Amino acid sequence: MKCSICGQSGHNKRSCTQTVSEPSPDTRDRALILRIDNMTQTEQDEMHIELVRLKKRVTDSAAKATLVEGGSKELPSKIRALIEAQEENNG
Repeated sequence: MKCSICGQSGHNKRSCTQTVSEPSPDTRDRALILRIDNMTQTEQDEMHIELVRLKKRVTDSAAKATLVEGGSKELPSKIRALIEAQEENNG
């Protein structure tokens, strides 16, 4: 296990003795949409696990993630439903 603050193995951010650096002053206005098709269920499961790990390693906790999974023919409707639900929640 690597610490997300200092990058050293053997502890996590809760037990890290290094001071947490100041958050980046960068504006958090970026988003990413990724579609990967023609995968098997096993490949999709592994991709899910690795994407979650990568998100935790690369981004700040302020960055939220939504991962939509399904068959290639059902994904467009799942994505549309997700967008509509977010629009309803935002106003």
